Amino acid sequence: HIFARVFGGMCALFFISLTTPMTDLFGIMKKLKIPDLFIDLSMIIYRYIFIFMEKARQIYLAQQMRLGYTKPREALNSYSMLFGSIFITSWDAGEDLIHAMDCRCYNGKYAKMITYNPVEWRSLSAVSLYLFIIIGMILWTSG
Repeated sequence: HIFARVFGGMCALFFISLTTPMTDLFGIMKKLKIPDLFIDLSMIIYRYIFIFMEKARQIYLAQQMRLGYTKPREALNSYSMLFGSIFITSWDAGEDLIHAMDCRCYNGKYAKMITYNPVEWRSLSAVSLYLFIIIGMILWTSG
């Protein structure tokens, strides 16, 4: 019973995160009065996750082309070099980000372009119907 609720909650969060653009989620966080520091940090982290994933993929492919993963010992050595390189790259990127923010007179507030779209009645009615069905199913199955 608990597993089903946890699984349902996870599915709902995955649905929201995979169908809503992150800029909209950051705008919603702003509307919910989440501190700007947390929103700014989330935006920076979200941006750099993809940059570092791409860098790690490039390094991994280069190591693979040089036969760095043929034996377990070489694979361990290649993975350690990969993680070390990603750590150094992330450290340098952080330093560059701080320097760039200082050059742009960063004052603790990250400039955001947030647009607010009005809610359409069709969307609101569809969501309301969906929630009504879910609540009905929960009440019906909890017996």
